[in-house]
Order: sequence, then C-alpha cells, then structure tokens
Amino acid sequence: MMIAGYAIAWGVICNDEFVVGAGAFHQLIQRGFQPQMLLEHEGEEIGRWLKIREDDRGLLCVGEVFSDSPRAQLARDLMVSGKLPGLSLGRKETMARPIASGISFVRQVLRIDEISLVEEPRCPAALIDSICEMGAG
Repeated sequence: MMIAGYAIAWGVICNDEFVVGAGAFHQLIQRGFQPQMLLEHEGEEIGRWLKIREDDRGLLCVGEVFSDSPRAQLARDLMVSGKLPGLSLGRKETMARPIASGISFVRQVLRIDEISLVEEPRCPAALIDSICEMGAG
C-alpha cells in the first residue's frame, strides 16, 4: 500500500506548542535523512518513507506500508477504515524561538527519528491525502 500526505503544514499551530516555518527541513533533506515509519510512535517499522520533500503546503511524505507484519496490517486496516488519518513527527531536535506565550516558531529541524501514522496528529493539517493499493505486476 502506498500513501502520501503531510507530516507538517507550514504556519499551523501544532498542539498549542509550536509553528513550523517553510524551509525548516531543507538541510535535513539535503543530508538524506531516513526516518522510520511507525504506527502511533511505537513498535516495529511498518513501512518505509520513499520520498520526503518540502512544497508550498508543508513536508510532503510518500511511503510504502508493508503487508508482512501484524502491526503493518493493523495500520493498513485502520487507514482504509478512516481511523488513521494523520501523520506525526516523532522526537525531533529543532532550532526555535518563542513567538507567543508557550508557542515557539521552528525555523530549522535538525533531526527526526521517525514519522508515524497516527489517529490524532499534533498538527491538525498533517493528514494522509491518498492511499493506493499496489497491484500485482
């Protein structure tokens, strides 16, 4: 199963904690980072991210969800049923500055270990846009 969606959207307040600015992932992408694909930020890898890039909207992620493990199959079933609509950045290191009470502006992301498929994304606009089953042959 192939999926595509946004792990973050530029300029959107996430979890009442932070806003990410356009270009924040540029250096990370240039270094060729390879975050894991997890389900709800835990467990074994359920797939792999094939392409990650910035565009006008945010951080676009395209990946393949495996079919060879129970956890990956659970993720597939939840996505198809509409119960797993979002993406979420895992633990990250950033360069940020405060912009309002309790809210920081992230101007650069230095490290991300994983991007998860989640039921409730921290960024309300971090959603899976498309799901496609891969054909045989």
